[in-house]
Amino acid sequence: MERDYLIVFILGALKDCPFGDYVPTCPTIELRKKLSTKQFFGYIRSLTDAELNTLYEQHSTCQNRRSDLSNLYVNKSVI
Repeated sequence: MERDYLIVFILGALKDCPFGDYVPTCPTIELRKKLSTKQFFGYIRSLTDAELNTLYEQHSTCQNRRSDLSNLYVNKSVI
């Protein structure tokens, strides 16, 4: 995936979790606490492509899993 897209995607994940509450295993929790958005942007830009891809995959996996669970509850399939 293109590096700039990965950076923008990860910055979006930093700004706000689409589910409102962060899971304890979220790799950006500590970064959110320590870094301003500007500092986080510098940090993200300093990562290698492999590190960016890892963060992207972690976030995508979590987002997909939580979205699937959310849809189950909305559809009342799991209650």
